[in-house]
Amino acid sequence: MDQQLTKIYDYHVWANQRVFTRLKEIPDEVLEKNIQSVFPSILDAAKHIYRVDVVWLNVMMEKSFDEVTALMAVESEKIKTMTFADLENAYKNIANEYKKFFSSLGYKDQPVVTEHPQFGKLESTVSELVQHVSNHGTYHRGNITAMLRQLGYPGASTDYIFYLFEKQTEEAR
Repeated sequence: MDQQLTKIYDYHVWANQRVFTRLKEIPDEVLEKNIQSVFPSILDAAKHIYRVDVVWLNVMMEKSFDEVTALMAVESEKIKTMTFADLENAYKNIANEYKKFFSSLGYKDQPVVTEHPQFGKLESTVSELVQHVSNHGTYHRGNITAMLRQLGYPGASTDYIFYLFEKQTEEAR
């Protein structure tokens, strides 16, 4: 994978961490509170992002639909009882798994072919799927921000431009 696409994934990890930093400031009962929104609770929205990150890593690794479905059944059971701290740790672990996978590719893009019983066969690349993972996370981090605001709490700013400014500052040090 080229540097730009690695940066896209790094942005996804950075943005998730920004959200987690904000969520640590919110009482646990608020994170688990049922509200009228896209997800039943903020914690459920965060769990959804994680679950989909797991799916797409396994798709990139060219596991079959049946293998991914079986894995997701196990993950879904684990996720049900995860605390916020457990979920944050799971995010760190999946990010490390992505980085190991990218390293195994020599950071070079590669084709990925996946089949889905409803949508058919998709021929794409790792870089396209990384872009999807990042876009998916961005969409649902926005849901979390909206849910926080609905409950009277500020969201976390996760715009890509802020990531770029922060990385530039870090590199200048």
